[in-house]
Amino acid sequence: MAAGLAMLGRWTGWLVTFATMVQFFLLFGPLYNYSILFVSFREEFETSAALTGWLGSVANGLISFFSPVGGVLLRWLSHRTVCLLGVAVYSAGALATSFVPNIYWAFLSMGVMMSFGAGASMHCGICLLFQWYPGKNNARATCLALLGTSIGLLAFAPTKTQLIENYGWRNMLRILSGVVFTVGMLDGTLLMPASARQQRRPADGGSASAATGMRLLELQPRGEDTEQPQCVDKATDPFCDEADGEEGGDFLPSGKGKADSAECAEKDEDNVRNLERDKKGFAEIVRDWDAWLFVVCQTLAYMCWSFVVVNFASFMKSVGFSADDTSLVLVVFGVAEVAGKILTAFLGDHLPFLQVNALAITSVIGAIAAGFLTLAKSLADLIILSVVSGLMRSTYYGITFSSSFELFGVYGGDIVAALVMVPCGLGNLSAAPLTGALFDASGNYTLSLLVLVGLFALSTVCVLAITIRRKVMSPSTFEKRYRWGRKRQLEQDVKTEEKLPPTRETKNGVCMVTET
Repeated sequence: MAAGLAMLGRWTGWLVTFATMVQFFLLFGPLYNYSILFVSFREEFETSAALTGWLGSVANGLISFFSPVGGVLLRWLSHRTVCLLGVAVYSAGALATSFVPNIYWAFLSMGVMMSFGAGASMHCGICLLFQWYPGKNNARATCLALLGTSIGLLAFAPTKTQLIENYGWRNMLRILSGVVFTVGMLDGTLLMPASARQQRRPADGGSASAATGMRLLELQPRGEDTEQPQCVDKATDPFCDEADGEEGGDFLPSGKGKADSAECAEKDEDNVRNLERDKKGFAEIVRDWDAWLFVVCQTLAYMCWSFVVVNFASFMKSVGFSADDTSLVLVVFGVAEVAGKILTAFLGDHLPFLQVNALAITSVIGAIAAGFLTLAKSLADLIILSVVSGLMRSTYYGITFSSSFELFGVYGGDIVAALVMVPCGLGNLSAAPLTGALFDASGNYTLSLLVLVGLFALSTVCVLAITIRRKVMSPSTFEKRYRWGRKRQLEQDVKTEEKLPPTRETKNGVCMVTET
């Protein structure tokens, strides 16, 4: 499989991107259409809107918390293996949900098992794309992969509706389980890891890039006219295990055992230094008011945007629309989400203001749309509002990672991701109990929508506070943050330089040290 994909050359990375998009399509499409199952669960188990909606919140919220678990599994397993494991657990969860006697068992099968599969696969898929595109085309590749979630929302809305009407929701889940398992396993075989050369490729494709701070050591084998690179650092090259059994393994430098021992000692020292530096970064971010404002902003906004995923079908039924009307509106919403993510991919890096301000703009328009939902009476009204909401939701989800990196990139990628994923999980977990309880108390969603308007407004205030602090109140804070991040980068560069062997020429070959 690896040899066959390697023949595609530069198109191999885009094939992996497409395979990742298919994974996201299969795993996130059904979960993002939970609002269709919401109605079936209430009719089957006669549960309250708060409890039924909370199942959807748990299923979508735990995706964020299970995402780091995928990172832990990557220490022992390959990206492909973890993704396939996620597909298997997800399919088993969907199958188990079809047999639950009450909704409480669904919290285990759907809320935990399906969320684990989606979260672990998402983390590994994104990390795999970072390997293939560490610089150039990174944003394009990740946006194309994330299109799978929006296309899944678009495609599974009518599919689930028709299957439930014809076969019932239990058989729908059994069919879904089989399709996801079969297609997901076949698609997962295409998730090929990038070579060490590809992972360390310069961002501009030509000159060396100092931003990556990585080196590649290549050795020319003896007696060979053709150049055959051999990876020296086996810890970072996914193909080193395969190379050990080939002839290229005979061209490693002498004294390999001693070199490996010294390298292990250096790695242990590096781990200690990295741990100390990460602790310092965590201590800095905890004292950063902007980080807390950003977390509150994200949590409130995710609480509002989850209404479409969890409660929208129930809302349309409460105002007298049929299941076919609900399916149509969700399809329109999915199309708008796809269009919004495409626009974000092309325009997100060229905004004339801070990217975090785009979050405020989407929140303001989202609040207006939520307010008009309380007045919507016709199907045309809901279609128009679904277009607006879909564009704003996709823009928010598409720009949130880059806005976090823009504000807190000096603290490292792990903190940047945590400042997005943790609020996403908190918002999704707490949204449905709130809106569902208000529906149970009032008998309609008017009060819930008005609360969402207020939450959108508070989220916007947090963004404005971040902007004011950056421009007016405390510029010294941001100068200190920059100096701290710059110092961290310089320390890493110096440590990398010290570990590199000098460029040397030998009688039998040439050892080239190149900076990428």
